[in-house]
Amino acid sequence: MNILILVVTFSDDENILIFDKCFSPKSVVIADNVMRTVTLVLLPFDKMEKLDSDKVRNMCKVVFFNAIATATIRFDVGSQLTSQFKYIYNSAINITIQLNTLQYSTYQAAKYVDYQVTYPGQQPISFGVQSLRFLKKDVSNCFSNLTLEFSKHTPVYIKAKGIPASCQIDLTQSEVFIETNNFKIQIPPCTPTVDCTTGQFGNTDDFLQTFTFSVARDSLSGDELLKFDAAQQSLQDDIFQKANLQIQTQSDLISIQVQYILISDERGCAATMHEVITYNRNDVRVQMYGAGKNIFTCDDSEVVNILYYTVISNSTSRQTYSKYEPYSDFVIRAGLRFIEPSKVDFDPEKEDLIFDLIFVLYNANNESIIEFSRHGISRVGCIKQGTLVKYSDKICARMDYYAIPFCEVRNPNVDVAIRLYDEYKEIRTNRFWFGNFKLPSQVVRYNESDRTQEFCFTCDYFDPNTAFLGGTCENATKWFGQLLPKSAPKFTFRTVEEYAAFEYSAITFEWVPALWPAYLIFGVVAVVVPLSVIVWNIKQK
Repeated sequence: MNILILVVTFSDDENILIFDKCFSPKSVVIADNVMRTVTLVLLPFDKMEKLDSDKVRNMCKVVFFNAIATATIRFDVGSQLTSQFKYIYNSAINITIQLNTLQYSTYQAAKYVDYQVTYPGQQPISFGVQSLRFLKKDVSNCFSNLTLEFSKHTPVYIKAKGIPASCQIDLTQSEVFIETNNFKIQIPPCTPTVDCTTGQFGNTDDFLQTFTFSVARDSLSGDELLKFDAAQQSLQDDIFQKANLQIQTQSDLISIQVQYILISDERGCAATMHEVITYNRNDVRVQMYGAGKNIFTCDDSEVVNILYYTVISNSTSRQTYSKYEPYSDFVIRAGLRFIEPSKVDFDPEKEDLIFDLIFVLYNANNESIIEFSRHGISRVGCIKQGTLVKYSDKICARMDYYAIPFCEVRNPNVDVAIRLYDEYKEIRTNRFWFGNFKLPSQVVRYNESDRTQEFCFTCDYFDPNTAFLGGTCENATKWFGQLLPKSAPKFTFRTVEEYAAFEYSAITFEWVPALWPAYLIFGVVAVVVPLSVIVWNIKQK
């Protein structure tokens, strides 16, 4: 450490001293190995304001203020850097000098440094610094949206891709690796004009034009091939493991964390998929093609069965739903529903809830022939409970909402829809629809003290364009009511942000419509009537 001693000189008036050491001995020089910059951090002399103006002429305050000065940084390797700056009295000043790779390498061997400051019309003034620091920093801010993808089926590869930011990294002198706790593989540069694609590592020396770091299985042999296969199997076993892209430069090992891992959709199966996942208290609803059926754009005649997962996770927990079924059953569904109470403990006001969809398609020999995954942010349902009431001339849905801040700020101005159906033993081929009803321009009571709200639907709001049994709205709702003694019919409640399904037990009452007010006041009275009304309470499943 260099020690700065306060140096003053005498003016013509022997009673006045001259002070011109404007900067503190705690000033430092920082060399950034990633950005290829050298920064002189000038800190003001810490006792500047304690100088007695009657005895000391403070040149920093009365002469140098706002002057354009020159700083010369001198290294023990025999080189120096020079830059101009504007002096601001009693303030910290950073002087940053940008270098190219060759220039920067000259200074990397330095161990000691000092500097001079020259003001206009003055002799150079020498200073020492507290330290010379070579900054080796993580470049997580040098990439955005960094992801890792792998493909199990031809073409077989592992690659990281992201959007580079303005960092200075010399890729011509770098080695690149992908590393997890289970494996580490090297990503070799591609060969221009042979196997490179635009933006691939090796196709350009410009880091800002490099978007992918990829290695193909068919380019490897020997130990490197064995390492690749082990890495791919590890990714196949756990796509939720933590991974890093590492760039080894001449002086630094730079590590960038991968945001998430994907199974690459090489066949374009999800080319038209627009998945929306809604996480409710007792189920997860997956919509892949809106109201359309689950038909991939990579239809393959060899596909017989499918295994699919929906994984919901946050920073502390994860919940997995899965199903294996004939592909012929899967493609007649409109989306997916997994019935299971939620287990992910999270605060929707503090973090997003993440989903991963994983699809594995098998042939008749139970060999996987297509695999891919999707990743995104889940919607969170705010519906706590639903109750459906069937009258002779209408159907009403009574909804309760969660009293939490996240739900209270949800947009209440939405269209509301319900759809009636039955599905014997939860078998998709046993599902029958009994009508879709839509109420436009409703206000949902997310933020009111009474969060129980009733939406009533008559045949005026029936949607005849959606498949249903019965031929007419009146017949469909009548048949739906007749199921109550025999089955457990269901309904869905939907808005632009909600998608919840309910099933319920049924209680049947008979009453005359003209006497409804009396029943509400005095309870249920046994009366012989020509009309029947069926009321049932629903618990969300």
